[in-house]
Amino acid sequence: MRTSRAKRLVVAGILALAALTVYCGGQTEKTKTEIVHWFMAEHEENLFMEDLAVGFEQQNPGVGVRLEGIPRARLRTRLLSSFRAGSGPDTSVFCPEWTAEFVTVGALTELGTSVKRWKGRKDVPEAMFELFDDGMYCLPWQLSVPLLYSRMDRFRTGGEKPPEFQSGLIDIAEKFRKPSRNEYGLAFPGGVYGHEYWAALALSHMSKPSFYNETGDIDLLEPDVVKGNRFFLDLYHRQHVPPSALADGPDEVVDDFLSGRTVMMIHDMTASKPVVDRFGEDVTVSLIPMGPTGGRCVISDSYANVVCSTARSSKHSIRWISWLAEKDQIDVIVRAGISAAYLKSQQGTPEIEQNLFSKITVESMPFFIRLPRHVNTGRWVEDLFAPAVRQAVSGEIDNERMLEILQQPFE
Repeated sequence: MRTSRAKRLVVAGILALAALTVYCGGQTEKTKTEIVHWFMAEHEENLFMEDLAVGFEQQNPGVGVRLEGIPRARLRTRLLSSFRAGSGPDTSVFCPEWTAEFVTVGALTELGTSVKRWKGRKDVPEAMFELFDDGMYCLPWQLSVPLLYSRMDRFRTGGEKPPEFQSGLIDIAEKFRKPSRNEYGLAFPGGVYGHEYWAALALSHMSKPSFYNETGDIDLLEPDVVKGNRFFLDLYHRQHVPPSALADGPDEVVDDFLSGRTVMMIHDMTASKPVVDRFGEDVTVSLIPMGPTGGRCVISDSYANVVCSTARSSKHSIRWISWLAEKDQIDVIVRAGISAAYLKSQQGTPEIEQNLFSKITVESMPFFIRLPRHVNTGRWVEDLFAPAVRQAVSGEIDNERMLEILQQPFE
């Protein structure tokens, strides 16, 4: 989300002062075990990480946490290169779909029995824990999923309601599509973020959405996926989304929605604050519409924390990421608006029940599907997906060829 220059300067000053404080503290206490933790630097909300680090140190005398911010777009490659150089962090925020690639090169510490003994284990819903490979290498951190935002003030004039099925999504998008006035029915992020929205719209044409077929093989050439991908590409070809949609990131999608350029957007709950600030009760959020046979799926935009195999103290590093995954710390990131309240102990509280964005995110859990746990998944997401979509939208390749390109890394 965009912020004023003055706010960014204040944020930068706070970060610099806090980082200096943590660093100097680690240097003066020679007996302190230091944990170097990487987090995603571009989220200004992650200022709370400094407070969490201090809280952990107060509860664990003799242990210090030094934070280093890494841009999301560079995190995977930085982690891999630092591992090869033997200079990586002790712990890091992590995308679960990278697990197979990192395990193959020996970059992660297996958590094993530590997770079984972890007191917070019973508080994590099974559907959530499965996203993180049952805690073999990752422990949960942030949870968000694609949601459908709708401008109810624009809908009321024509009697529209948030669509339950994709056919309704198209009807509304067609009604509000006015390219000559630069107005469109729908928007969602493209580029490196686009695979999440593609899955929600294309794989939901399967009766049981999945990257895998009945024999357990990754299969993106299955007939229903071919139909779903055609539906996805038609959103661009028929101008139901803005011309800039292929390159738009999350911020641009929010800007279009706020300006009235679009009446619906697919985005996660991190968009809720500026949207509610602008529209109040004139905006609502709902589950992603179902496909033609009732299929519904979302790829969870979730982040985990991991212990790197180069960690200087596995014991303290595991204690740190376990502590981060417990209720008091998850409450912090829920209040910051960057994660849904997914723990069992968070359900049913007034503040959660009244937060529609968090509530619908949790209601999406039964429809979670995982990206393939494959050594090439990280490369598929970051390097292959967006160019394949761009080629298909431009007409350089057809629908089936796009899916063949996306299938190849998994063969």
